[in-house]
Amino acid sequence: MIIIRYLAKEILHTLIAISVILLFIFSCNEFVRYLSYVASGKYAAWVLLQIVLLQMPILLGLLLPLALFLGILLGYGRLCAESEMTALFACGFSDKRLVWITLVFALGILVITGLLSLWVQPIMTFRSREVLAMAKSGSVMQTILPGRFQTASDGKRVYYIEKLSHNRMKMEGIFMAQQMKLPADKTTSATNSNPQHTWEILVADQGRQILEHNTAEQYIIMEKGRLYKGQPGQDDYRIAEFATYGVRTAATPDIGEISNIDTVPTAKLLPLIFTSPKIAAEVQWRVSIPLSVMILAMIALPLSQLKPRQGRFARMLPAVVIYIVYANLIFLAREWISNGELPPWLGMWWIHGLFFFIGLLLMRWQFRWRWSLFSKRIIS
Repeated sequence: MIIIRYLAKEILHTLIAISVILLFIFSCNEFVRYLSYVASGKYAAWVLLQIVLLQMPILLGLLLPLALFLGILLGYGRLCAESEMTALFACGFSDKRLVWITLVFALGILVITGLLSLWVQPIMTFRSREVLAMAKSGSVMQTILPGRFQTASDGKRVYYIEKLSHNRMKMEGIFMAQQMKLPADKTTSATNSNPQHTWEILVADQGRQILEHNTAEQYIIMEKGRLYKGQPGQDDYRIAEFATYGVRTAATPDIGEISNIDTVPTAKLLPLIFTSPKIAAEVQWRVSIPLSVMILAMIALPLSQLKPRQGRFARMLPAVVIYIVYANLIFLAREWISNGELPPWLGMWWIHGLFFFIGLLLMRWQFRWRWSLFSKRIIS
């Protein structure tokens, strides 16, 4: 038990360190990507932290197989380089026992990865898109930048605000132009010569943002301003002055744009796996992530067995090449299945079978096996 705990601790410490580093790198990449959207006014600033936090479980599920792969390579590689593994074998510890300890540890990581991939990932993906949709369709006051013209997400409204309070609730120097459809009685006459829309331009000295609690809709209440309304190219503009004028700025997000195959729970997709190539590709993708944990562990174990005083990174290059080929084939197979270029029954299974066979060959080559891996006889 002491040896088992020691080996598991060696892998676990390396796995955690690699997972934290990779998760930090990819989270920073997501942060920078959405920060550019916030800077351009596409999303509100509050989206940043929420999106990064929601993306973390998804990223962790994708990175755990790689982290375990590198953890075995570096953890066992250190033991071999410092002759600790040689000492274990000299004391009667068998290579077959090492394989089973490693695969049992990998099985635990497989369970965690499976939960993240099959259950957590669809939930987090749906929630992320919901947050982005709400931010995109939400109040313009959350995204607008003072002193800049800005177009609404639907492309039918343009805003300009000269000054904006720190809490984004009050503003000065307001300009807003919005495109509106013509009334039904004027549509026919406008078809031949003019577009079937009219423009409404609002200019106000100041305004404020309010929330209608009954409907959860947001409005900008403009004060002391003018309204110009008419068709482009026509001289029948209407001009009106107002003391207060309210404009709704927040729309309900379209759930149809949020929902997609990758947001549907796995349990609902399984009965439909043979009805659509896209569904088959999504299900096989989710299953492939945890399945790759065991296969990568089988490949990493023989590659981690180094000669004494050999550098722990001696076999890192071929190991990384194998991982890149494996991961890229899975990504390509996902596209091939989704596009109908690869039958779902074949799917990604041939890739896993190929690399499982490579793992068996590497273990037989490294440990010079002449007996079955799953023999009941374990030399301790």
